[in-house]
Amino acid sequence: MKNIFSTIIIALFCLILLIPNRLTAQAVVFTKADSADWTLEDNQDRITDNVWITRKHNQSIFNIAQETGYSGNSGSPVSTLWSDTSSAHATSDSYTSFVTMHGGTPSSILNKIISLYLPQDGLYFDVTFSSYTGGNSGGGFSYSRTSVTPNLAVSPDSLSADLNTGEVETRTLTITNSGNSNLNWDIEVNWVTKDSVTFVKENSVDHTLSQHQDRITDDIWITRVQGGAIFNIFYEANDWHPHNPAGTEWAAGSFDDIGSVVFETFGTDVLGHSIGDSLNNYFIPNNLPILMHLIDDDIYHEVYFHSWQRGNIGGGGGGFSYTRVAEPRALHLSSESGTVSAGSSFDVDVMFDASGMNSGEYYANIIVTSNDSSNAEVVVPVHLGVTGSPNIWIESDTLDFGEVFVNYSGPGNYGDSKEFSLGNNGTDILNVSSITVDNTVFTLSQSSATLDNGENLSLTINFMTADGVGPHSGNITIVSDDSDEGTITIPVYVDAVEPPVISATESISAAIDVGDSSNQSFTLSNTGVGELTYELNVTEQNQRDGSRSYESQANPQARRLPFDGYFDYTNSETRQRMREKALQLSNDSDSNNNSETNHSTHSRDNNYTWELIHTDQNNGAPFDLRNIYMDEHDGELLFKWDSYEVWDNPGEVPAITFIYIDVDQNPNTGQPISDFIPYFNIGAEIGIVRWNHEFGGVWEYQYSPGFNAWIAIDIDTLRTNYMVPYGNEVIIGVKAGWFDGSSGINFGIITDNAIGDDNDVDLVPSFGTASYITYNFEPNWLFLDLQNGTIPSGSSQDIIATFDGSGMLGGEYFADINVATNDPITPQYTILAQMSLTGIPNIILQNSSVDFGVSYLDYADEAFLVIRNYGNGVLETQLTSDSENLTVGEASLDIQPQAVDSIELSLVGTDLGDFSANITINSNDPDQPSLTVPVTSTIVLAPNVDTDPGSFILEVESGTSIVEELTISNSGGSNLDFDIEIVYDGGRDQNNDGEDDFNTDNQLRIEILTDNYPEETSWVLYQDGSLLASISQGSLNSQGTLYTWDYEVPAGEYRFVISDAYSDGICCGYGVGEYNLYLNDELIATGGQFGASETVEFTILAEWLTMNPLSGTVSPEGSASILLTLNAEGIDPGNYTAGISINSNDPDQGTVIIPLSLTVNGMSSENEALLPQEFALHQNYPNPFNPVTRIRYDLPENSMVNITVYDMLGREVNTLVNQVQDAGFKSIIWDATNDYGKSVSAGIYLYQIQAGDFMRTEKMVLLK
Repeated sequence: MKNIFSTIIIALFCLILLIPNRLTAQAVVFTKADSADWTLEDNQDRITDNVWITRKHNQSIFNIAQETGYSGNSGSPVSTLWSDTSSAHATSDSYTSFVTMHGGTPSSILNKIISLYLPQDGLYFDVTFSSYTGGNSGGGFSYSRTSVTPNLAVSPDSLSADLNTGEVETRTLTITNSGNSNLNWDIEVNWVTKDSVTFVKENSVDHTLSQHQDRITDDIWITRVQGGAIFNIFYEANDWHPHNPAGTEWAAGSFDDIGSVVFETFGTDVLGHSIGDSLNNYFIPNNLPILMHLIDDDIYHEVYFHSWQRGNIGGGGGGFSYTRVAEPRALHLSSESGTVSAGSSFDVDVMFDASGMNSGEYYANIIVTSNDSSNAEVVVPVHLGVTGSPNIWIESDTLDFGEVFVNYSGPGNYGDSKEFSLGNNGTDILNVSSITVDNTVFTLSQSSATLDNGENLSLTINFMTADGVGPHSGNITIVSDDSDEGTITIPVYVDAVEPPVISATESISAAIDVGDSSNQSFTLSNTGVGELTYELNVTEQNQRDGSRSYESQANPQARRLPFDGYFDYTNSETRQRMREKALQLSNDSDSNNNSETNHSTHSRDNNYTWELIHTDQNNGAPFDLRNIYMDEHDGELLFKWDSYEVWDNPGEVPAITFIYIDVDQNPNTGQPISDFIPYFNIGAEIGIVRWNHEFGGVWEYQYSPGFNAWIAIDIDTLRTNYMVPYGNEVIIGVKAGWFDGSSGINFGIITDNAIGDDNDVDLVPSFGTASYITYNFEPNWLFLDLQNGTIPSGSSQDIIATFDGSGMLGGEYFADINVATNDPITPQYTILAQMSLTGIPNIILQNSSVDFGVSYLDYADEAFLVIRNYGNGVLETQLTSDSENLTVGEASLDIQPQAVDSIELSLVGTDLGDFSANITINSNDPDQPSLTVPVTSTIVLAPNVDTDPGSFILEVESGTSIVEELTISNSGGSNLDFDIEIVYDGGRDQNNDGEDDFNTDNQLRIEILTDNYPEETSWVLYQDGSLLASISQGSLNSQGTLYTWDYEVPAGEYRFVISDAYSDGICCGYGVGEYNLYLNDELIATGGQFGASETVEFTILAEWLTMNPLSGTVSPEGSASILLTLNAEGIDPGNYTAGISINSNDPDQGTVIIPLSLTVNGMSSENEALLPQEFALHQNYPNPFNPVTRIRYDLPENSMVNITVYDMLGREVNTLVNQVQDAGFKSIIWDATNDYGKSVSAGIYLYQIQAGDFMRTEKMVLLK
């Protein structure tokens, strides 16, 4: 009985052991019968979503989820591996394809346990085949499969080490598999504690000193100089766009983004051309990191910038600061992945490495991941304690003040101070317990300090004594816990001396004639004890001293133009475009001087002191320049020039003027000006352009690596922009601040006749005579015989100043003689120099007589008398009239040398017939003290304009025309001269802004959104068969950029042709480009997928109101008939209004406006043809698209229109249109957002129109 009970207990125990296996590893039996359809789900063992095992008639098994049949080349079944033993005994290298496993004999594996491994899912199965039919009898087979799993265990459950900096120690991590299949594992280290270093470089500090460099590794030393980007001073002398700091590459992102971001250059690619804007406006305020990769060491840092000083802050360079964070490289694993067979284990060596680490506690997690589904991830906490040591460094082992002045009365400490630096480049905190000096004449700014590793300290030592002339010395003692240098001693030396004292003349002056010179002396005296040293320089008052390389002050937000735009005159195509622009401006202007920045024509009010800089040779070209003058006045550097010929009207012959300015006088910097004709040997930093009599702009030239070209940046707005209306003189200026620090400039001028070719260009200076004109900011009329020297105590030095009036114009000249000394009370002393220069005026009358022509009885008439002073002294004039009917605007007039002015004459005739009088001009011109100017006129009765009718109210049927008559009569006593223009909407200036608000021309806009190859795109526009405008291949150079052109176009037949040099259009193979044509803001054509070219033809109809004649003369008591033709062909029914403006010489009614109202009834067949013939919904364009597309539709009649976008499930996404619309060709843009304004995901969408009974649906594809 006892034995029976024992047997039962043993059996029950064995049964209990078997129960868990059956619950967790239940066998699956699969059978595919012979000749069964392998495409049916019942005949496929669907193990996972991507592994479905089946078999065709006489083939091996295959995975029908991923292949159509067995293939030996692909190792069918794909996504499976097999081993000819059980999963518990299979090694990782024993798995192969199914056919290779059984060696071509499937029967060899019947009733044998084999292993199936699914690598994509990490699953193992024990498989036993019970049948496998051969031959062509149907392809049947059966097997049972049981899922088997590994079991992961990791020991120990944590790791720890305590090391000194530089030590290494190894621990062992054991990975055990107690399961019944292979264990596949991976290890990664995730640091909780990261190294963090904050670096600060102040403004105006010396970047060559180690404390102003972030020395990350032995050869990565980051710093910055002037206003550029950061660079690696170990390899580089300065920043040089567009490369990185040498040995580094950068990307916007954090540690999590490594592997998904592209590492590029620091400035050009990551932060753009304006580094300061990107950092200060985006990264810094949002505390966003930038990734820095040290290429050779393969170390990544997250860099958080805290500050970035834009611009140039002195010679030491712009400041910046950041914190960089790096993951410690203190853990090294002998293996990072592997496979452990069932019942086995594997040891991973974990090496703790404290090399180069700072003192502190570091924590990380070793994460073991595996295919153990029940324990897929095991986290092993890791701790590393590092004990470091501080290391002190000092900037200099000796401090020498040199000579220091003492014993003087004045501001200051009667002493001096010096700064020196110390720091901690060790691996633990440095405690500086005391900083002392052993001489009481010295004091220190700090007596102790605590410095983190990598932290620096700047100390100040002051020397102060009220007497004690002679040498002084002391020792600075620094005590710290640095184990190697616990005490450091720095000797300090001072030589105390009594100072010099400067005494000098306050001012000198000379009064001379033009062409003469005079020597005047002034004295510098030393009334102090020490030796006085001095340096002299002379600056014109309000000028700048010193010289330097050019530094941009441009606002980075200013408007930028690629240099192939209007502001590179060295390009022949650009010159042609600029000439067309000047012609357009000339045609648009009907006044002599239309400059919006024009100022008073009375140059005497501006007190200019012009200096003749250059006289150019006569080349006979239009606008050929003669004399170039310059002056600095009221914060502007002014250019004045005159021409060899007088311009009767500066708008008659349109011209372009360019001034290229080399600010730093270095031809190797700035935009090289040498491509057009080899004329100016300069590198231009500044350019000024002028159209005819209008200001065009002041531009700074900058090189753009992104464009690989020069960029023009709009930088200035001028106050001075002046042209003499009936003369030959121009004044234009640029703000003087752009030349701060420059001692002078080089420049060249180009003038061009806009209706000519390159043969009409005048180069100033003329080619072959000089390479540029130089203008020095230092005065060219004052010279000193000594520039520097020393003066012993109690002595003096006489210095001769030469005032030279050669080549000058009369006037008052002022300069400052600046004396820089070592006098501590007066380190800078200024002596005023004044030259009163008397010249000889030379009066020239531009018009020797004045003829008013015809003047009207009892009406005032005006004319101008133009006087020029060609001399070099101020011209003083008095003007009188010998008739009470003729008055002079100003009785006296002073005209500066080489200036021009005009006087207004007013005539009121009181008697009919011929009038004559004289204007007498008395002046201080010694050769022409008195001149007489005859004044004549013919006095007649004024004309009087009358019109019949006084208004028109007309009707016409659509498609027809009518003719009406307007009578203009003259009831006055002299001829009435008139001209007529049509003013639509009844007025010319509706908003009283001085501009014509109504334009009879149509507005045509051409838009092109470029693809990835913009240089391949070109277009031409023809009007009535003649070329109107074009853009040539290569003119467009920016990808994904919208270019626009606007034209005013009259009625006519038009043809627009857009071409692509590569014959692939501008959409959609290489970017999503598009072109659009708008006429009066209505879209008339769009496209982009056109191959080599596409042509658009359209017609602009003529105006509905025409008149003939538009001008004429009516004799006294006579009349003239004007025919009005009102053409309703091609215009829609409705009401139209206009004004007939009659401009005449009637002094009381200079302009008479006759209102006209036209009602057009019905609709012509031509207009009906302009409407769609049927409802239509067109395919969207572009398609596919991202992020916007245009949907076009046609309405043959006024309709209630609804256009809605749906997704493929029929859900409403966005209602684009839901309103009544007029008939016509329509379009709407969808920006891939829903009704709430949120972006939708990529996919296929439907758009549907319902207009009346018409309904249609189309598909479109959104890409992301």
